[in-house]
This record gives sequence, structure tokens and C-alpha cells, in this order.
Amino acid sequence: MLPADLGISMVAPADLGEAAARLLTGPPASQPPHHVEGPERYSSADVAGAFAAALGRDVTPDATPRKRGRPSGASASASPRRGPTRA
Repeated sequence: MLPADLGISMVAPADLGEAAARLLTGPPASQPPHHVEGPERYSSADVAGAFAAALGRDVTPDATPRKRGRPSGASASASPRRGPTRA
């Protein structure tokens, strides 16, 4: 649902864990939220290029059109709405 060339922030899980551990084990403090962002933004085309290099074959991102994507909100519920339950 995102354009293949849209760069988004990505952070290595190990880096997030290290930062969280440092904050959680340090002295309590009133601090604003910590925004974490990697050194560069990557697009799905960049990720596909990295996979292609690692696999030695072509990999292309496939953007899912919004109309084919998963519905959002109440329409994403697994169960249809039903009336009151009878005892």
C-alpha cells in the first residue's frame, strides 16, 4: 500500500533492544517519548535490491493496491456483528 520508492525509517531490532534496556534499567526520570530512527530511510525497492543481491536473483517489490488490501476499522473484524446472545 506504500509506493515502492517511498523511504521509511528502519531500525535494527538489536539497536532498539539496547536503547530500551538502557532506558529501563537507568534511574527513573520524567522524559518525553524517545523517537528512534536508523541512519537512513529505505524503500521496499531498496529492500528488494538487498534480497536480490543476497539471493543472486531478481527480486521486485509488489505494491498491493489499496482496494485489494486488508480492510481497516470495524470491517476488519473476523466475526460478523450479531444481535444479543440468548441464554
